Amino acid sequence: MKRIVSVLLIALLMLSLTACFGGEEDTSSSAPVSDVQEKPMEAMNVGLIQYASHPALDAIREEFMKRLDEWSFDEGMLNVDYKNANGNPAEAASICQGFVTGEVDMIVAVSTPAAKAAVSAVNGTDIKVVFVAVNNPTEDLGIVNPEAPEGNITGTSDKISAQAIVDLAMKINPAMKNFGIIFDTAETNSVKVVEESRNYISGLEKEVGVLEGVFTAGADYQQVARDLIGQAEVIFLPTDNTVAMHMDAIVNTSKELKKPVIAATDSMVRQGALAAISVDYVELADRSADMVVEILSGKAVSAVPVEVFTNYNTYINQTTLESVGAVIPEDVMQSAIFYN
Repeated sequence: MKRIVSVLLIALLMLSLTACFGGEEDTSSSAPVSDVQEKPMEAMNVGLIQYASHPALDAIREEFMKRLDEWSFDEGMLNVDYKNANGNPAEAASICQGFVTGEVDMIVAVSTPAAKAAVSAVNGTDIKVVFVAVNNPTEDLGIVNPEAPEGNITGTSDKISAQAIVDLAMKINPAMKNFGIIFDTAETNSVKVVEESRNYISGLEKEVGVLEGVFTAGADYQQVARDLIGQAEVIFLPTDNTVAMHMDAIVNTSKELKKPVIAATDSMVRQGALAAISVDYVELADRSADMVVEILSGKAVSAVPVEVFTNYNTYINQTTLESVGAVIPEDVMQSAIFYN
C-alpha cells in the first residue's frame, strides 16, 4: 500500500514540479512557448539542521533523506545542505542564520530546539520552514492554526502521550509509589511532558509521587541518573536530546538496580530501555519529506497542515526485560513490537 501511495504522489507532484521548473511544453499556459523553453531550471536549496547526534535523530534524518531520494529529483534540481548543531543552542542559531544569509528556499529542522532556531532565523523573510518531530508546535513555535499554518511554517509532531506512559508504568509495577522522570529543563517539550505527567498522576485513585532527575549543562549525568533510579520504581524518558545523548548511563544503572525504564521513542528501546510508547518515526520522517516536496513544488504552506502523529506502538527490549526481571501483562506483550 505504501508503495502505491508513493507512486501516486510521485505522479501528481512531478506534474507540479514540471510546471515549476519548466519541463515539457504547457499549451494551456499564456506564456510564450519560447519563454518556457529558454528559461533555465533553477535548483531549489534546502538547509537541513539536526539539533544533536543520537540514534533517534540520526534515524529520522536518514529516513528523511532516503524518502527524498525516492522522489528521484534530477541532478541539480534539489540541493540539501546538512548541518548538525551538536546539542548547542547557540550553534543551532548560527547555522540557521547562515542558511538565511545563504538565501535557501527552505529550512528543514529536526527536533524542537532546531525548529525554534529556524523559526527565529527566518522571521521577516519569505524562507519556508518544515519542522520534523516537534512535540508541541503550537506552544514552542507559535503556530496558532495547525490546520492552516500561518506564514511559512509547518511540519510534523511526535506528541507524547503522558497518560499512555503512566498507564504502562502502572501495569508493569502496580505497587509503584514513585514515578521518576529524567529530563533537561532547557528542553521546553520535556518540561511540558513532565507537567502533563504530574497532572495525570494527580488524578489517579492511587497516590503516586513524581520524582525528577534533572539533566543540566555540565551536570554529572551518571550520578543524576543513579540518584533518581535509586528512588523511583519506574523511570520515564521523554523525547529529550540531552537524555538521548546519555542513554548508556541511564540504561546501565537501570539494569544494575533492576528498575524498568519506559521511553518515548523506539530508538531508546533499541539502546536498552525496557519499553516505549512511541509513534512510528519512519512514517513521520517519510511524511516530513513529502511535505517538503509538496511545498517546493508550489503548494502553499497554509495548504499543508501540521501533521500530529498519535498512532502509538508499544516496543519492548527482550534482553532488558530478562535483565531487570520485570513482568509485563500478557495483553501488552501480545500487541508489542520486540527488539533484542
